[in-house]
Parts: sequence; structure tokens; C-alpha cells
Amino acid sequence: MLLTFLNVQSKYKMIFTKTSKYAIKIIHLMAKSGGILLPASLICQELDIPYKYITHILLVLKKKGLIESVKGKKGGYRLKFQADQIYLNQVLEIFENLEEMNRCLFNINSECNGNSPCPLHKYWGKINSHLNEMIYNVKISDLIK
Repeated sequence: MLLTFLNVQSKYKMIFTKTSKYAIKIIHLMAKSGGILLPASLICQELDIPYKYITHILLVLKKKGLIESVKGKKGGYRLKFQADQIYLNQVLEIFENLEEMNRCLFNINSECNGNSPCPLHKYWGKINSHLNEMIYNVKISDLIK
């Protein structure tokens, strides 16, 4: 569901950055692994993401407390919490300003808001409302069902 959404929306270059999409895919892979330590090289291979990019994202996710790492020959990365304890917004807000999502996507008016809406405001408002609902209510565990 969400991964399909991420792939579809990437064709239209809207809303989420490439880094956020990769972070969700990394967290999704870790959730599917069931706590097994995943080396960065395996994550890179499985997701077809450049190694330097993977290691940067992993470092940020670790610093923010969503994943943990174990050093050594048999080391790797895994989720710090169960997948049903992590919400999508917790991953996205590390790399995105989620408040920016509420701004007018079309910029027809310089200041589009509820008091001074652009002609597309009512349509974007509905889409944005559904998107926010998904981001704040979907758990990582929902992505692996």
C-alpha cells in the first residue's frame, strides 16, 4: 500500500524526498527481517541504493533512535523497537518538515490558506487530509501485512 504509493508518487516528484523514501524502504526491510541484524552492504544490495547513501541514512536513523547497530563481523542494523511501535510519521519527520506538507502545493496565490484560498485549495485540502491521516496512523507493522 504505502510502498506502492511511494513508487507512484516518485514519478510525479511530489511530497517526499528521495532520502525519506529510502528511509521508509530501509525501515520496511528491517521490519520484515524480524530483528535479524542486516549489514549495510546487504541493505544496499536488497534495495539497490548506493552504499554511501545507505550509510548516511542509517547513521541518521541510529542517531534519532529508531534503529540500533552492532559492530563486528556479524554485526549490522535492526529496528530498536517493534514494528508496531513505530509510526510512519516518526520516520518521515526525521528527513522532512511535515508542516511544509500543509502548504499550498500549487502556489497559485502567494498566500494560500483557509482565509485566502487558491482555486485548488479545497481539492488539495482533501488530499492533504487523507495523506496526513495515513502518515500519522500507519504503523511500520502495517506495511508488512
